Amino acid sequence: NVVRQLVDSGDVVITVGGGGIPVIETEAGLTGVAAVIDKDKSSAKLAEALEADMLVILTAVDRVCIHYNTPQQEELSSLTVQEAEKYIAEGQFAEKSILPKVVAAVSFVSGKPGRVTVIADLDDAKEALEEKAGTIIK
Repeated sequence: NVVRQLVDSGDVVITVGGGGIPVIETEAGLTGVAAVIDKDKSSAKLAEALEADMLVILTAVDRVCIHYNTPQQEELSSLTVQEAEKYIAEGQFAEKSILPKVVAAVSFVSGKPGRVTVIADLDDAKEALEEKAGTIIK
């Protein structure tokens, strides 16, 4: 609700970054637990809850690539959900790197017509918001 209020008032909100202490509620109160928080999936879920039209995932690469780190490496400036799902099934994306970002993008875009996700380098954030940088998934 706080994030929605900030967005509705015109503020730019940056949220769901990596880190934090995962907790569960017990009879004694909140207790820390060992867990991994998937920040990409969490970001997509928050964007859905806020009824956002765009999800921007900022990372350390210019674009999503297939055949990564091989002579056949190809940067993808755009992807459809169907193409992304095909590449996921082929194992094109590194499991602990770009794969969670692409999976989150597909989930968000698939949830409602007209949504877009851009995966881009942090330095290209402004251009990503304008769909002029990164990999655009529609």
